[in-house]
Amino acid sequence: METVAVMKKTRGRQKIPMRKIENEGDRFATFSKRRKGFYKKASELSWISGADIGIVLTSPTGKIFSFFNPSPDSITCRLFSRGQWLGERALAIDARSRAAVDELYGAIDDLESHMEAVNQRSKILDLSLRRPPPPQGRRTWWEEDVAEFTAEEVERYQAFLEGLQNGVSSCLGAAILGAPPVSSAAAAAPHEAAAAALYSALPSNVGNNI
Repeated sequence: METVAVMKKTRGRQKIPMRKIENEGDRFATFSKRRKGFYKKASELSWISGADIGIVLTSPTGKIFSFFNPSPDSITCRLFSRGQWLGERALAIDARSRAAVDELYGAIDDLESHMEAVNQRSKILDLSLRRPPPPQGRRTWWEEDVAEFTAEEVERYQAFLEGLQNGVSSCLGAAILGAPPVSSAAAAAPHEAAAAALYSALPSNVGNNI
């Protein structure tokens, strides 16, 4: 049996040699990309360890960039005035900066949890849409007469529809106000569980093509 070699269309993941990039445009693009990742790593380190961090970078074009946590004044005072009392004003600024950073990280965590919940719902919906259509003459569950449902089925459907309504309202409000959805993962958990139960345990007497 002959083996046909298939050539890759891409070079795949390669190890970048540690040397200066000669092309000026590529060098500046690499600096811009790596700088954002550098800030992210520094921010994560400060968040998980409580360390104070000060970073000053000079781009290939001579432009200066900086990153400080909790504040530039706090870092410079600690660096150039070691052993001296920072003063009540500086301490108050530090405390306020830390509180603001903590609040922002909390908002980011809530947003990431919300996005994860939305992704899970999307995966479930994608799987359900790939199911074969119901046999001819058989209706989907939302086309059935409500009077034919049992009390347990009504509760499951109601929980799913309420969760769907809350999710849509949250996303719509975020789109209008330009802010992240207000509902957290904890608040959405009951609806997520109800939705998952609905998709996995629809009655056998109705269509399961959703």
